[in-house]
Amino acid sequence: MSLDHEKSNLAVTGSSELNLDVWMLRFAGLALPHVGDTSRYKDLCCLYNEYVRGLLDDNLEAVAFIIKMIGQLRQHVLSSVDVIFTILSQTALLFFYNHVNSDIVIVDEAVKSIESELWLIMAHFDPRAYVLVGDVV
Repeated sequence: MSLDHEKSNLAVTGSSELNLDVWMLRFAGLALPHVGDTSRYKDLCCLYNEYVRGLLDDNLEAVAFIIKMIGQLRQHVLSSVDVIFTILSQTALLFFYNHVNSDIVIVDEAVKSIESELWLIMAHFDPRAYVLVGDVV
């Protein structure tokens, strides 16, 4: 598989998975003053910028490292969230993250769901509160 093909797969996977990762990098960038050791984050940002510019097309080890580190950053961010906002069609993606423990889960399009779909969310996340949102059909 070529690296260009791999880039396009990353950009499309999981409803713009790579875009979500970039958002998390930016989020972590906003939190930099609150983080003690930022050297690993800064190194990851530099590598990611090189990746975006195509400078790492021949270095598959660096690309694999970037993907691994972004995955770890994603897990760290998701493990520290207090609120999850989701729609039922995207909830399956969250089941990959067993370490997500939030205080509040907000579910949009809840009116369009069947009761068993909501049970799955309630059993998986076990937060203090649920907010079910949706337009009456």
